[in-house]
Amino acid sequence: MIETLVAWDIAALEFLRSGVDPDSSLHRLTIFFFSDAMTILVALFLVGIWLYAVKIGDDTPKRAALLVFYSVAISGLVYLALNQWLPIRPRPETVTSVRPIIDHLPDNSFPSGHAIFSMACILGMWLFFPYRRRLWIGIALVLAIGMNLARILAGIHYPGDILVGFVLGATGPMIALFLSSRSDFERIFIVLPIQIARWLRL
Repeated sequence: MIETLVAWDIAALEFLRSGVDPDSSLHRLTIFFFSDAMTILVALFLVGIWLYAVKIGDDTPKRAALLVFYSVAISGLVYLALNQWLPIRPRPETVTSVRPIIDHLPDNSFPSGHAIFSMACILGMWLFFPYRRRLWIGIALVLAIGMNLARILAGIHYPGDILVGFVLGATGPMIALFLSSRSDFERIFIVLPIQIARWLRL
């Protein structure tokens, strides 16, 4: 069963990669741009939401930004913990004929940390942003598809790494949702950072 799934995963990778020319500068630049674009843009988005909240004098957007940040952070901790005991799956370049477009450390390919990040952001925005939620999630979804597809096309992840990463990425927002209902978490991780930021005029 496992061997069959691995074979399908490799076949899917090779099929998707067949439309990419590793020697094309346009293909390389497009894949390079999208492979990390979402991580940078989400960071800028959360900072922008925070600064917008400062401008309008409303702490609600700050709370939403913090909870999305915690969603990503918790999912990241889940990823780090799983990598301690999951079997190592070599990157595609070591076991297939796919030539990588992006240089990457020869570490564990499974699951994809970028896919975990993507789902944590999307679900976090769905759960915690009370305004213009459809707009932000729509943009995040497009960026997530672009980033994770780029990482497959770059030859550094299998499609299965991405799919499992999406599932695991939901853990952070769900834990953050549970924690956000607790008064001690609210006081220490929401109210206190907002107060400190206010003292710093941020």
